[in-house]
Amino acid sequence: MSADVEIIKFRISDVRALRAAAVPQKRLLGPARDLFWEFVRERGVRVVEYRWSGFYFMSIIGFLEDRLQVNLLEADHDELARHIAEIRGISAFVFTKEHRERWMALLGQAISERELEAYDREFSERQDPDAGRAMHEGIAALHGALSQIDDDSLVLVCIVT
Repeated sequence: MSADVEIIKFRISDVRALRAAAVPQKRLLGPARDLFWEFVRERGVRVVEYRWSGFYFMSIIGFLEDRLQVNLLEADHDELARHIAEIRGISAFVFTKEHRERWMALLGQAISERELEAYDREFSERQDPDAGRAMHEGIAALHGALSQIDDDSLVLVCIVT
């Protein structure tokens, strides 16, 4: 099983519509109409591509919190992330300019792949020689995503299994 990571930038003015799009629209006849990913493609802009499994992102989140005291769940739009995660059955994180200001420098510091691989081994209890590189690229992806945020935008990170 794999998990894809989508890193998408939205205008803050699109937050209400993004929240609404997360909920499939009930119809009188037939199944609910799900327009979430269509909305994401039409209104969002992919800012960074991450080619590794989203399961590495769980290790990244743990590493950032445990080792760097970066809590990705503290956010102005934390409720939006929880709403999307709950409705869509995915993991979701929302990053704003406050995250950029707080964490850009921290995520830009040198962290060795060896340290990340060791953390993944402890965190996930798996022996994966690619974990260090995958996590290093994930942190770089987060850093790149934060660099794209301005006063009028935010970044949504979705981990979809």
